[in-house]
Amino acid sequence: MAEAQDGAVTANDLYVSQLRELGIEGGFPQDVYDLLRHNPGLAWRAVGKILREHVPQPLHAEIRAAAGIPEDRITWGERAPG
Repeated sequence: MAEAQDGAVTANDLYVSQLRELGIEGGFPQDVYDLLRHNPGLAWRAVGKILREHVPQPLHAEIRAAAGIPEDRITWGERAPG
């Protein structure tokens, strides 16, 4: 685990196993999880929106590959990447 100069732990260098050991969890509230689980199209639109609005386009392919997300499943919304 890396520490910043002020002693804070930086997330960039943590492994999932380390996060689990620290009791750090992620996820959606149950109602949101249920909504996405029962509406896959909504989930794919959310993926496209998150990538489009919060991630530089040159990183999209790397993130999709790491997460196992095929590009043809993503609904991009108003504008396609690139």
